[in-house]
Amino acid sequence: METETTAAETEAGTEAFSWVNEEGKLSEGWKEQLSEDIRGEKSLDTFDDIPGMAKMLVHGQKMVGRNRIALPTEVSTPEEIDEFYRQIGRPETKDDYKMEVPDELADVMDANVIEGAKELFHKIGLTQAQADALFAFDQKRYSDAMQGNEALVEQATKDAEAALRNKWGAAYDERLHIANKMIADNTDDSNREQVLASIGNNPVVADFLATIGKKFMEGGLVDGVSTSINTPLEAKAKADELRSTPGYLNGQLAKSNPSMHARITEQITEQMKLAYPEG
Repeated sequence: METETTAAETEAGTEAFSWVNEEGKLSEGWKEQLSEDIRGEKSLDTFDDIPGMAKMLVHGQKMVGRNRIALPTEVSTPEEIDEFYRQIGRPETKDDYKMEVPDELADVMDANVIEGAKELFHKIGLTQAQADALFAFDQKRYSDAMQGNEALVEQATKDAEAALRNKWGAAYDERLHIANKMIADNTDDSNREQVLASIGNNPVVADFLATIGKKFMEGGLVDGVSTSINTPLEAKAKADELRSTPGYLNGQLAKSNPSMHARITEQITEQMKLAYPEG
């Protein structure tokens, strides 16, 4: 009798909760009808009707057991770790990594370093795609370094040329030819490249070779090259030498030998043009 009264009271005083509203959506406050341990789950916010809930349930059931990979822990055995790496796509052996060096980097990328990289990649479980990304990064690093070095060499060459042009003036081509001849005549195929590499773009060495070569030529020890043009410094010295001709500065030579005076004046003018090419 007491049970029947309770049932009657429930039927008369309490209206059953409707999970779906008139629009077919889940009713406001529906999560409050769930048990407390799940009502706060964020996944419940991904749908708002019964069809959406059913779709999520079916999807979840299909994913159970599919492609599940056990993550290694601090207690995992080496075999378990190897199996994890295998499942995520690590090549079977280090030699299975494809790491081809471009021709333009063949001389700078050490084959032993690449072999060491393969061994490390395999040890830490990298996939081929991950290894490709790191290898591409390393190639770019080498390429950028090479371009930087080329730029430095190019700038050094320009600086050396500018220094020699300033020192040699109009005699630049002649003196450069002498310096190159000194190298060509005193080296052979076995050491020429090594000598050139040692000299590099050093204008001091180039000037030394040209100066020595010029003296050898003037002494008859070397032939085949003209040394008819003075450098600015030599031209100044030559002009001073011409001015020191007896009677030139005090005007006596102009009176006693006008043609000689005129010839010396012309020579001094020519030397001053060489001494001050921008004047």
